[in-house]
Amino acid sequence: ILKVKSRAKSNTDDVIKSTMTNSVTKDVVEEITLLKTFKINQKALDVVNFSVQYFIKENYKTKELYGKDVPITIKNIKILDPKIIGKHIILTPTDDGYSLSYKIPYLQKIKYLIFKSKKFDFPTIEHQKFNKKIHTKYADLTIETKEKLTAPIEFVLQGDKRSIFENFIHNKLEATQLEKDTSLIKISFEDTIPERANLYIDALTKSFINYSIESKNNQNDKTLNFIVKELTNIKGELKDSEKQLETLQVSRNIAKPSEQAALYIRKLSDIEIEISENKLKKKLIANLINFVQNNYNLDAIAPSISKLQDESTLQLISKLQNKQSKEQELIEEYTDQYPKLQTLRRQINSLRNKIEYNLKSLRTNIEYENANLAKRKLSYENEMKSL
Repeated sequence: ILKVKSRAKSNTDDVIKSTMTNSVTKDVVEEITLLKTFKINQKALDVVNFSVQYFIKENYKTKELYGKDVPITIKNIKILDPKIIGKHIILTPTDDGYSLSYKIPYLQKIKYLIFKSKKFDFPTIEHQKFNKKIHTKYADLTIETKEKLTAPIEFVLQGDKRSIFENFIHNKLEATQLEKDTSLIKISFEDTIPERANLYIDALTKSFINYSIESKNNQNDKTLNFIVKELTNIKGELKDSEKQLETLQVSRNIAKPSEQAALYIRKLSDIEIEISENKLKKKLIANLINFVQNNYNLDAIAPSISKLQDESTLQLISKLQNKQSKEQELIEEYTDQYPKLQTLRRQINSLRNKIEYNLKSLRTNIEYENANLAKRKLSYENEMKSL
């Protein structure tokens, strides 16, 4: 039983979090799939040798031998024709060596008769010596003996590791999730030799663990290499940026960006105040022009006149107010034909015209000033963005 580390924890008692169990199962399924791949099993096949199986006939039964019980060893195997894979080749001891033969199994004979397929034709090879390489059209190999043979022994060649995995391991290996919503995997391997089955399960488990560690280490190495590379690049970019900033500060006499920004903010604030004051002046001028053109008494807006801050216009307005006061006094005593009253009214009209001209000129100047202020404002805003 193997415990794998899932990427998510689940709590099946919690309805809201119950969907997390799918993630756990998904992780386990992925690991099970990985366990049953040739890539993982290949390492285990380096440890446990399945390339040759050995059998003897005992009480009319075929019994497989393994480990110390095997009296011979077959080495230096080179498969020349894959048809020999899985076939039981019979080694019969002789006085001076051995002979090799093949007996077609009964079921195979029936298949040949029914399907009329081509038979596996393995000719009998006699007078062979142990510990010497032999050559057949199906395979090259060397048979060594550990002890004197007294009875025939059969051997089965399983081919290379890919053939062994596909024809022998794959169907006998099983990996399942031990219980639902858990990260436990049960690995089982069916074999007629318990010792070999245990060895293979241990080797497969170690192969899987080593692969997981190696895979994680490779991933960590790649991540680390990427970070180191990016860190080097960012350091270089930062140095370049620092040099550019230093050059900019020197060329523009900027001591600190924060101080320069504060200066721009103060200037922008002053410009906003000037623009607002000019807007008020334009409204006041519009009212004054209306009063002058309609011959209204300026006393009604006298408190706001001082905000114009134009001395010549203020003096004219002051004279106009004095003339208007004298006009009121004369109206109370004389008729419109009174010469002094007529003269006074001509003076009042003249003052009104002068005041109207001054106010219109003043309004033009304010509009021109506001246009300049708007340009300065835009300039400071661009400087702020650049900074």
